[in-house]
Amino acid sequence: MILTAMALMPVAMQAQNEENVENESKKYEAMVEAAKYAEQEANVVKFADFVLSSWVKEKEEVKMAAILEIMNWAKGTPAYTFGLYDELSVYKEIGLFGVYLAGMVRYCILNKDNDSANMQEAAIESMIAYYTRFSSEKWNGKDKKKIRGFIAKRDAGTLRPYIEQVTKKE
Repeated sequence: MILTAMALMPVAMQAQNEENVENESKKYEAMVEAAKYAEQEANVVKFADFVLSSWVKEKEEVKMAAILEIMNWAKGTPAYTFGLYDELSVYKEIGLFGVYLAGMVRYCILNKDNDSANMQEAAIESMIAYYTRFSSEKWNGKDKKKIRGFIAKRDAGTLRPYIEQVTKKE
């Protein structure tokens, strides 16, 4: 009986070693993946700046490509978790949703902050700035009422508490 147990020890040790190697391999793969996304951050900020600085109908194909790059990066990066809340986001217009996402992603990268309320506030402030910049001459958006509501909350000093209330529902 003792000899059988001793004979099985190398097999058990081999299995443990294989499991350790597999775990280390997964950790290494995760580190490589994180580094890949970290290397892309500067370009993602440039895409976000482009989206935030130009009217949605200007260079529309290029702008949509930039929004897609931001979305893909946000979906895959292990460094940040992006929450989307119906009460805080806009979905009726892809261009404005791109502004929302660009503002959120830009904030996270530049501030190295993964706090949901801070991200949402940055996204909403980006939409407000975008709306304000283009409203007088070009704005004809479907989400106008929602953005005006955000502006009213910001001006009344209730935007941040509202964001915190929504993000704590998680």
